[in-house]
Amino acid sequence: MNETEEEMLMSAAAMHEDQNMLDEAAAAYKQVLHHNPYNVHALSQLASISRHQERFHDAVMYLQRIVQLDSTNGELHGAVGHCFLMLSQRATKMPAILEALRQGYNSYSEAIVNLKDPADPNLWYGIGLLYERYAALFPPCDQKMAALKLSAEALFAVLRMDPAFEKRSEIYYRLGLLFQQQGHSQQSLECFRAICDSPPPPLKPADVWYQIGYVHETVEPTSPSLAKRAYEHALQLSEQSADVKVARSFRQLGWVCHTSGLQGAMPALIYLQRAVETDPYDCQNWHHLGKCLADHGQILGAYDCYQQAVLRDAMSHEVWASVGALFTQARQDNDAVIAYHRAVTLNQNSKAWMPYACALEACAIQDGDLTTYDAAMKAFSHALKVIPSQEREIHSRMQRLHSLHTRAAQQQDVQAYESGPSRIDQLHSPMPDMFARLTSAGGAMGQPSGSSKMQLYDAAPAARLPIE
Repeated sequence: MNETEEEMLMSAAAMHEDQNMLDEAAAAYKQVLHHNPYNVHALSQLASISRHQERFHDAVMYLQRIVQLDSTNGELHGAVGHCFLMLSQRATKMPAILEALRQGYNSYSEAIVNLKDPADPNLWYGIGLLYERYAALFPPCDQKMAALKLSAEALFAVLRMDPAFEKRSEIYYRLGLLFQQQGHSQQSLECFRAICDSPPPPLKPADVWYQIGYVHETVEPTSPSLAKRAYEHALQLSEQSADVKVARSFRQLGWVCHTSGLQGAMPALIYLQRAVETDPYDCQNWHHLGKCLADHGQILGAYDCYQQAVLRDAMSHEVWASVGALFTQARQDNDAVIAYHRAVTLNQNSKAWMPYACALEACAIQDGDLTTYDAAMKAFSHALKVIPSQEREIHSRMQRLHSLHTRAAQQQDVQAYESGPSRIDQLHSPMPDMFARLTSAGGAMGQPSGSSKMQLYDAAPAARLPIE
């Protein structure tokens, strides 16, 4: 292909772009590259088309070919970083996410080094999102908190560089969430209040008021009354529409009333029932209603709600911990052990290790089984790592458990103990039919097996449970 033919193809590609015929334009640019792999304009336009069509792998390929020709172009490195950021948000497996974040971090670093003026708001906006994405991969820990801080600093820098930045309201919303996770209530509330009347699309004012309520509810110093008012305002703005966001406002309004004692027990239960009625497919709506019923001693109703929660999310360690607490409340320690065991299996950092150890201790004292004593001791040891604030109580229980273990060992016939199955093996392998059914998607609910005394409903209950 001679130079004239190349220019004709480039003109044809540009014409297709002007007519928004992107596939035809891309085909023309690729034909140019087939004869001239170093045509930077064709590479750049193909990268632009790929980004527009959200084909970020292709965009990275074209941009990196340009970087090989011009390695000191900071804008190119920034564009590559943005593509890797998008790939990290679309990836589902951890290795792919981490690799995309690593590549994005390296590209953004190169951009900072090579830009004549690194105070580029678009660049730092991408860096802020990169750290935010990284923080989302971790449970609460020092590494997560460090990433949240870096994300907030980068996004705040964008507003300093360009107070009229086009995504200003989105940044305020993100900063509100970041500060909330860091426990900075005042900064979080300031960000949300700055956009409560004009949030970034597709969010609505009700979404921002929900977040304001959540900050008042969960971040120290908490203010249940202000949280309640914010949730009520969010519901007023939603005009009582049947929407999942309305359901979460009902849920949190009910929960804050329940945990703080605002307005007594009945309004809390009514709000939580409204959440279930508005969105019966949400695990947490059923979970919170179950916890409220359990706190009011309505064990059967609570257990029924937990069944519904497990049907919707059998991998929720929080729900299984609540099931364990309910069995403990009903003095069914054997079943509590099974539920807590599932909770700590699903989340090794769960605070359920402490009640799990206590339930094992109760079973050991009741049955005198040495293996259960050992399991309880191991559970207390793990609880010590997860909940160091309860060190004194845990050590006290472990000392008591050690004394009881020694006394039980002296009273047992070791040969007889070794010849039969241990109690802990009976508890954990295999699991009772009740728990197998709870974890089977869509399975019918049957009667508890073993020593369980709770009578379960044969059919799924109505959304509104009877309240005595």
